[in-house]
Amino acid sequence: MEYYFAHVDRLKPRLAAHKGLLYLERFRPLHDPEALLSHQLWQDEAAIQGWRQDTVHRASQKAGRQVHFEGYRIRVGPQLDLASLPDTSGRLLVASYGDAHNHDGGQVFESVTRPGFFMTLTDTINTATAGTLASAARLRGAESVRIFQINRDYTMTERTEAPKDDSHSALDQRTPYL
Repeated sequence: MEYYFAHVDRLKPRLAAHKGLLYLERFRPLHDPEALLSHQLWQDEAAIQGWRQDTVHRASQKAGRQVHFEGYRIRVGPQLDLASLPDTSGRLLVASYGDAHNHDGGQVFESVTRPGFFMTLTDTINTATAGTLASAARLRGAESVRIFQINRDYTMTERTEAPKDDSHSALDQRTPYL
């Protein structure tokens, strides 16, 4: 991991110059300290596309596949407005953030850069359940909660939902657009 993070440090100025990145933080799952989740919020799909096509980023993706990671999973989708959740079903992801474990049956992750700051991710299939999970997380002390509607979910080997212009991607890219 130290080599991966050294590589990330070299990429930071390039990423900072890209328009549309709203948030980036890396987390480790409590159940697997060797794994890593890169949680990114992007302004829109065009911003993700711009970063995905960056030549230095593409070289970093290749290094990620060949050197740093055995595999990866990428989930992308828009952030839903909590105040007016649509009545829909599909692939939804509830993300709660805070200083406490907001465990609701989801996976708990701790920030790499802010020890003691956690994110819990819970998959669900309808907005009614997502809204209930979000309310429960707030009652347990979550600082914030986001709900994302996943429209692409793919791995290093299962590429069905991967962007057609992208042979591989090594970073988990999420937007409000997730």
